[in-house]
Amino acid sequence: MDSTVAVALAGAGILATVNVYRLFFNRQARTRRALARQPRTAMRDVRDGEPCKIVGRIEYAEEPKLAPFTARKCAGYSVHVYNNDMDGGGGTLLHEDRCGDFFVRDEDGTRALIRGGSVRVVITKDAHFQSLGPGTHIWPKLEEPPPGVEEFLRARGKSMKGLVFTKTLRFDEGVLEAGELVSVSGVGRWEIDSNPRAAGAGYREAPKLLVFIGSAEAPLLVSDDPDTTASLPSTIGR
Repeated sequence: MDSTVAVALAGAGILATVNVYRLFFNRQARTRRALARQPRTAMRDVRDGEPCKIVGRIEYAEEPKLAPFTARKCAGYSVHVYNNDMDGGGGTLLHEDRCGDFFVRDEDGTRALIRGGSVRVVITKDAHFQSLGPGTHIWPKLEEPPPGVEEFLRARGKSMKGLVFTKTLRFDEGVLEAGELVSVSGVGRWEIDSNPRAAGAGYREAPKLLVFIGSAEAPLLVSDDPDTTASLPSTIGR
């Protein structure tokens, strides 16, 4: 067998193994499977202080964030930069998740406030870019990274630039956008709703708002993966 072909096949095998690991064995994959198995509770039926999973559509509770690669408005984002150089330096170069506060509203109009300070997100990556080192050929070929990516990396102590040449990097980005269907798993608390326009159950009863707050030890789990939201029809809330 030609040595060039052998090297190419070996490289393809390594990348396939890495992709299998990414898909089935990393923490996000385990979180996704756990969310998919967890039954959904209607928001109106959530019991104060008990773990549960809710499903609904996102509404912004504060000024939206901007995704770092595509500048899309969002409640949260997840970006992953992989180093695909075959020089021993492969693997994850950078992984960053950011999430703010947002609302989730279900089919009967009940909504919950999700505090984004302690959230573990599993977001579908739908924007993909790549930078190629000299002589590198990858198929399928993706778009080149947009302007501002190098600045984003440098602010985090990373760079697309090697000692001499550009690194072979893959950039993946996913976002949580307004109107998107998501699942949230954690502990909900019913609190007094400070919104003066909130409707109460009666004139003697203060209106309540369902609030989910995680912690470093027990973060909220949030995902837009269809497998985690399958218990709610996609037409809900439209």
